[in-house]
Formats: sequence, structure tokens, C-alpha cells
Amino acid sequence: MEKYLYRFRSVSNLLKRRELEDSYIHFAAPEKLNDPLEGHREAFWSGDHIVWENLFRHYLLCLLKRGFQYLIDEEGFSEKNFPIHASTLDIPAEIRSNATELLKEFLQNCNIRKHIEILSHGSRKVYAPELRLHLRSVQPLALKLISGLLVKQGALPENYKLTKITNEKLLLTSTNLIEFDRAQLLENSERDSNQYRLAIYSLESADLIRSYKSWSESKNGKWSMLAVSFPDDYVLNLKALYLPKWYAACFMESPHNSSIWGTYGENHRAVCLKFKVNDTGHLGTYSIDLTYKSESSISQKQPFSFTKITYSESTLEIDFFKSISIYPYSKLIKDWFTDENGNLSKSAEHITKDIESWRKNYYEEHQKSINTKLADWSGETEYRISITSLLDMFDLPENRSLNYEFNALDGIIFGINTPTEEKYLLMQVAEALCKRYDRKEFNFYQSYFDTDAAKIKYRPLLVVTS
Repeated sequence: MEKYLYRFRSVSNLLKRRELEDSYIHFAAPEKLNDPLEGHREAFWSGDHIVWENLFRHYLLCLLKRGFQYLIDEEGFSEKNFPIHASTLDIPAEIRSNATELLKEFLQNCNIRKHIEILSHGSRKVYAPELRLHLRSVQPLALKLISGLLVKQGALPENYKLTKITNEKLLLTSTNLIEFDRAQLLENSERDSNQYRLAIYSLESADLIRSYKSWSESKNGKWSMLAVSFPDDYVLNLKALYLPKWYAACFMESPHNSSIWGTYGENHRAVCLKFKVNDTGHLGTYSIDLTYKSESSISQKQPFSFTKITYSESTLEIDFFKSISIYPYSKLIKDWFTDENGNLSKSAEHITKDIESWRKNYYEEHQKSINTKLADWSGETEYRISITSLLDMFDLPENRSLNYEFNALDGIIFGINTPTEEKYLLMQVAEALCKRYDRKEFNFYQSYFDTDAAKIKYRPLLVVTS
């Protein structure tokens, strides 16, 4: 028995972007999908003093590189080019020794050490709102130190205002936060975690008001992005260290849902592609043969498996320090799990004891996360194909357009409101494809509302032949 899966597409995509004529399936980045929580995993940070110190070091390195972008790289200073992969190797050789001293001064600051102590206490889970709050509170000091370095290099004037403000004044919010945390966290081991989180949210609100005032008074949008938005941008971009880039092509088990036709089907004006899929021999699993260009630009055809989406009432979590995955082993150990004296963090046990098991588990958890959606979306009955690359081979949209064999496309279902002229244009393309591939018949169907079943159904409309 033939098995079919369905893919809604706009007529514009099929004709103007030549998806039908060139017989390809485009894989979209998660941010292009309609659910902003696609692939979302609630990140938390939990680790010892060593990994937290390295995070603060990494934070300052990213801010330093961001500062260079601000001063000398007009095009590079954008949200898209956030320097989340910054390292000491990015620092120009002529200022590397000064930058090393800057890092040391930052990490040896009394307040910074207290923040690290609080965040690493008991290897507890720290979520993004709390982490952002800690980083915002030390951002003024970090900016001052970097500004001082730039003054030495002649990139900023000698009398640059920020460098003249005392550390105590710049760290006032930091000091208040430390006092609050010590009272709530260190001195009260029986604290209510929910109450503590609510208190953190309250502090976050107050901090947002202060940062909003700074932003609204700023006459320079770029400076605001550097001085005010950087802590939030940093935490947001950290996901690039633990989430490989992935892309998805979405299909559905059924084309009978009217609300789906109303959304994905553009108020029933779009169409639905009906694909024949291969039964893999495992119950309920299917595949389709697609052709793509490998990293060596050689076209390769292989079966790509469909995964049935799991719908859940809750989201998955991810442990940041145990999930950093984009760096070679030696760099990962050096930059994140080793201190200045060569001591190895206990938080590195997941890769030092059995890295193969960690890799296997990491891959399985990643696949689970990108194939799980909230229960709100269960009406879609979705299947999807996903592609993942730790490299950049799928960064360009054209590299994510994978060709299918024309015979795999059984036909096209017109929406109730698909304009007649657009039907003609699709029929014209299908006729040409049948001639090109010597195909005997290609099916067109018409969707309609079945009043007895109270759902959208479709019926054969016509057959195009070569």
C-alpha cells in the first residue's frame, strides 16, 4: 500500500522560486518556521568555579572583540555578526599582552570573584534571567577596562569619560546584587527556589528600567548596542556553542484540517504537494531520496528519513557546560575546563571519562529537541526531515534546496480558493516535467469541504500526461 505525506506550499514558491520546475525541497532555518520555540531547550548553567571563571573570561573577550567591531568595522557591527567565538587568538599581536593583563584585572576584581562564587555555589542551576542580571551588573566595569585599553592604543581620547569613573561607582548594582544573593542564597540553604526565582525576576525588571533609561538617553544606536544590549546579546548567542545549525522541511500526515489550510495554505489559496514516500521496513517510519551537494561540491543522492513530531506539554532542558560541542577536544578543555594553573574542572567529567557515550547522548538529545513541539501544535500531525551541520555547508539558502525525483511527487492538491490562472500555470509546468522525464501521468486534485465529515477532503480533478 502506497504511503503519502503532504507539504503545503504557496503558488509563488512553486512558480517564482521554481520549486516545482526544479523539483526541490527547501530546508528552512528554525527562525523561518512559524513556531518561535522550534528546537527550544531551556538552557541552564551549572558548574564549579573553574567553568564559571572561564565564562566570565569568554564574556570579556567577546566584549573586547565587539568593541573593535564598534570602532573599526562598520559592517561587522551587527546582530548577525556577534563575536561569540572570540578567543585570545583574535586579539591583535601588538596588544595581546595588554589584553592579557586586562583579563587578569577583570577576573581578580573582588566583585567578579564574588559573582563567580555565587553562581558556582553548590553547582546549582542558573537560568538565563539570573545570568543576564549578573552580567549586566558587571558590564560597566568591563566597558571601563576595555576603554582603558583602547585609550592606550590611541583609539579613544585620553580624557575618555568612562575611564575616569571609580570602580565602586560602576559596580554599585553589582554590589547590591551580591548582597542580595548572599542573603538569599548562601545564608539560607532552606530557601524556596520559586521565591528566589521571583526575586530574581523582580531585580531583572528593575535593571531593565535602568538599562531602558540609558538606551533612551543614548544618541548613538551602535553605542547602545555595545553598552546596554551586550549582556543580553551574549547570553542569547551562547546557544551557538551548544546547538549545531539545523534546518527542516515540514510535511503533514493529513491534508484534511481546515485551520491548516487557512494558515499554511494561505486561506486556502495555496496548494498541497502529495509525496510518495518509502517505507523503511520499520513500523511507521518513512524516507525519501534527495540529492544534495557535499562539501566537495559533488552531487550525492541518499535516503532522508522522516521523523514524526512528538507533541509535549513541557520543554526540554540543556546543561550548557556539558553541551558545548563545536570545538575540538583540546580547545574545549583548554578554554572552558582548565584554570590558569592547569587544574581541570570536575565539570569536564562528561568528556574526559567517556566522550563517545557523551557524543551519542548529545546527538540523541539534539534530535529529540528539534523533533519535539508543544502540544498546542498537535493538530499539524507533522513529519519532518532535518539536516544538521557543525560546519557552514548549509549556511547559504541555495545549499539547503535538495532535489527529489519527480516521480516521488504523486500530484498537487489545489486549495478551495486557488486562483484558476495559477492552476493553469502549475498544470503547464507539470506538463513540461512529464515530457522531460517521460512520465505517463501526474495527478491534480481539488480540495473541498465535506459537510458530512466536517473536514477538508480532496478528489481527483485531472491527470496531466506527457
